[in-house]
Amino acid sequence: MGKYKSAEEFEVFFHANYTPITYEDVKEDFENFYKAQKGKIFHEDYEKAGNIRKEDFRENLSKTALFTFQDTLTELFYEKNPDIYEEAFSIFEENAGVKSEITKIFDDTYRALYEEFLDRFYEEIVVAGL
Repeated sequence: MGKYKSAEEFEVFFHANYTPITYEDVKEDFENFYKAQKGKIFHEDYEKAGNIRKEDFRENLSKTALFTFQDTLTELFYEKNPDIYEEAFSIFEENAGVKSEITKIFDDTYRALYEEFLDRFYEEIVVAGL
């Protein structure tokens, strides 16, 4: 079993060790991917319809785009916060691959960063048509 038996214990560990991650940390990788794909990062039907909107663009990203954006954030999270990432992953594995309430702060932080970064990407790159 991991070192942390409760969400409260893990939160103390998380707050004491977390190094913040910003959009600037992923921006170049996101932009490079967008350029390499020539802006073709959505499901074909969604893109053909020509009505790409902030409200639903995330749900219409291609599998490649989803993987690339998630992988970029995951690698950066690990690079900046290896102890947190490894402990959260250890708890996840011990829980048979199911999210645990113990690591809720990790999951919530990752999800919030992912959503924030995709929103910024949309506003700065997709709308601008880089």
